[in-house]
Amino acid sequence: MSSKTINSHQKRLRTLREYLAKHGLDGFIVPKDGEYLGEFVPDCDERLAWLTGFTGSSGVAIIHRDKAAIFTNSLYDLQIRLQVDEKDYEIYNSAKLSPWDWAANHLTPGNNTTCRLGYDPQLHSISSIGPLAKKLDAKAAMGKKIDLIPLSDNPIDQIWMDRPASPHSNIILFPDRIAGKTAGDKVTAISKILNQKNNFGVMIT
Repeated sequence: MSSKTINSHQKRLRTLREYLAKHGLDGFIVPKDGEYLGEFVPDCDERLAWLTGFTGSSGVAIIHRDKAAIFTNSLYDLQIRLQVDEKDYEIYNSAKLSPWDWAANHLTPGNNTTCRLGYDPQLHSISSIGPLAKKLDAKAAMGKKIDLIPLSDNPIDQIWMDRPASPHSNIILFPDRIAGKTAGDKVTAISKILNQKNNFGVMIT
């Protein structure tokens, strides 16, 4: 890794910490996932790679005002140490230490009695952020207060000045000859089943 690359990521980490401090936050969670929670994300959602240099498909970083840690699975043990500067980040195998355990045990309050840990709710499922909330509640019961703060503006997006644009391409309709039925036929069939079961509707994602 070149010193230029290391310095650029150090600068980004410093800028993020400055942003967090300005907005009354002690830390921020940076997942690999984009808003659709998929394994692979478009360039505009590569927030973890932009901040840390790590380009693996699985990972999360937790940034605190005076410490930072990054976690990934064993597939990326070698890669993450080649791409991430260990002077800036503690590097962990998430199978040996979960990010949420690290957060509960290592985050400390700032000037106040509470540590304010921000996160972007668009990038986390309930099943992923829920266990962290439970661990932090348990710590609060023992006198260590860490509050999870949902943010409407992702701090990375606010400081990433040359962030790529979102993907933009044409919608391609799946041919009826391959699908076997038209979209209208399918909607009619679903409506018939809903009526038979006396259901109001169905949500399909």
